[in-house]
Amino acid sequence: MSIQAILPRALDANGNPAPGAKAWFYNTGTTTAQTVYSDTALSTAHTQPVVADSNGVFPQVFGVGATALKVVLTNAAEVALPEGTIDPVPTSTISTSTAGSIPFTPTAGIAQTNVQDAIEEVYTDSLQNVVEDTAPQLGGPLDANSNQVRAAKGVDVASAAALTLGNDGNSFDITGTTSITSIATKGVGTMVTLHFDDVLTLTHHATDLILPTGANITTAAGDIAVFYEYASGDWRCVSYTRADGTALAISQGIRAWALFNGTGTPSLTGGFNIASITDNGVGDYTVNFTNALASGNYCVQLTVKQNGTGNSTFAHVGTRATGSVQVLTKSNTSGENAVPAPYDADEIHVTITQ
Repeated sequence: MSIQAILPRALDANGNPAPGAKAWFYNTGTTTAQTVYSDTALSTAHTQPVVADSNGVFPQVFGVGATALKVVLTNAAEVALPEGTIDPVPTSTISTSTAGSIPFTPTAGIAQTNVQDAIEEVYTDSLQNVVEDTAPQLGGPLDANSNQVRAAKGVDVASAAALTLGNDGNSFDITGTTSITSIATKGVGTMVTLHFDDVLTLTHHATDLILPTGANITTAAGDIAVFYEYASGDWRCVSYTRADGTALAISQGIRAWALFNGTGTPSLTGGFNIASITDNGVGDYTVNFTNALASGNYCVQLTVKQNGTGNSTFAHVGTRATGSVQVLTKSNTSGENAVPAPYDADEIHVTITQ
């Protein structure tokens, strides 16, 4: 068994730290030098004198348990310090018993019978693996220790009518084009973020899958939705963001508009929710929507700029579809009583409401 020498801080006559102070060790009551060590195993002997640091603090000193020690203290110039000689040096006993040999009384959460095994069980089950605690309690504000708290991204999930999400995260990429009508329960209070990689239909349901529009949503690649499970197996979409930045319609109103030049190759001057203009022939155009409308039942308002001859010019609606609408323009180019003929107008106004 070893002992640890309890040494005072080396101070000068003014009470200031004595940097580089020196300590010589002897057997108590003698001038016989005594070997002291830097470790409890008494394997590494200190070089004497033992020297204090710049604050007058000596390193740890250990001796043989059966031997009492005397110490003589001086400053760096080997002039005696006020403490002078301490005989005997106060010591404390150091046990070399291993933690594995110290008994431990098992508890409800720790079944081990020695300190070493108990420490390892706490580390393995609590400190290293918090999964063991199925109901952790924070007890106060979360201190992130200057680090980010991140949502975990799980493995991609293939779309399905009854969508089942993994347990490896709360953020998922949804692949495929199968319509989704419900999401399997994850536990009331769960929030998940879904990133859609393809075009599919989210089917609105009054309880199972409540959508902001109260109607089905056709996704586009890059759209992101956040869902909250408010009851077991019942989810509400609390946020939906389209990849192209357009708003998710929640009421009737303008769904698209376009102002384009129909002469030569049609060119779009301005618009909303317009992907392109297709030239089908003289006075015949297809206006293509970026995002398809909910149905083909919508209203089309058309205005055409009068042609340069002063003859009447007008437009009417052709075929309507959820993704496009046909616009036809004509003019009495041959005079007041002439039969209207297809005409490429240089300014065509289109407004779609639903």
